[in-house]
Amino acid sequence: MPMRLVLGLIVIFLFTNFVEATKKSIPPTEKDLVGVWIGYEEGQMTFTRLDLRNDSTGYCARISAGSHVVDIHRIRKWSLRGWDLSVDMTPMSPNVARLYLKGWGGRAYLQVKIGTLEGNKIEGKWNRTLVLSPESEVERCNQETKRAIEEAQK
Repeated sequence: MPMRLVLGLIVIFLFTNFVEATKKSIPPTEKDLVGVWIGYEEGQMTFTRLDLRNDSTGYCARISAGSHVVDIHRIRKWSLRGWDLSVDMTPMSPNVARLYLKGWGGRAYLQVKIGTLEGNKIEGKWNRTLVLSPESEVERCNQETKRAIEEAQK
C-alpha cells in the first residue's frame, strides 16, 4: 500500500475521532421527560414511581420493601434547565416528611437525589440517590427477556 494512502487513512481516522469526541450532547426537553419513571433508590429498599405531566405537575409515590403503605407526594412544579431536573413537591399522605427531588435528567434515565427538606433548605435528615428509567422501557425489556427465556425452554 502506498505511503500516501496510509497517511491519508490515518488523517481521516484521526479527524473522525476528533469530530466524534467534540460533538456536544443535546440536553433533553421537558417533553422528553413527560411520562412515568420508575426505579429503586440506592440499597434497593424503596421503590419510586415519578409521574411527570405535560403541565409541569405530577405525582411521586414511594413504597418501602415489606411495607404496604404508599407515600404520595403531589408535584406542584417540575422544571428542566439544561440537564438539571428540579421537582417541587408536597406530601399528600399523612405523617410524611416534605421531600425534595433534584438531579440530572436524560432521555434514557434520571439520576436524582431525593431527601427531606429542613424549612426550605435541602439539608434534611436523609437523602438517597435514585436512578429511574422510563416505565415503558422497563416493561419492554421485561417482556423481551421473558419471551427469550420461554423460547430457550422449548
